[in-house]
Amino acid sequence: MPNQTISFAKENPTFAGNSSIQFAVNCNGEIGGGFHVVIKSGNDTLDNEIIEFLKTIKTWKPGMIKKKTVDSWYMWRLEIKNGYIDITN
Repeated sequence: MPNQTISFAKENPTFAGNSSIQFAVNCNGEIGGGFHVVIKSGNDTLDNEIIEFLKTIKTWKPGMIKKKTVDSWYMWRLEIKNGYIDITN
């Protein structure tokens, strides 16, 4: 995620932390149940900005079993460092 999307990361380039966000994607590629912070980054503002950014993505790739789409759980592990947020998994 580029740092211009998340203002906290851009405004606090010396902040470093890790976060994990979990969410469900239904078989139609839609979020079901919202986003859940599993591991907090160490800053609530940053965690909220990440969630708000993820809400702007309207279509997700659902899981597949035997060539059929299925409801799936995803967890993104994030590293925040030098004003950037990297997805580490």
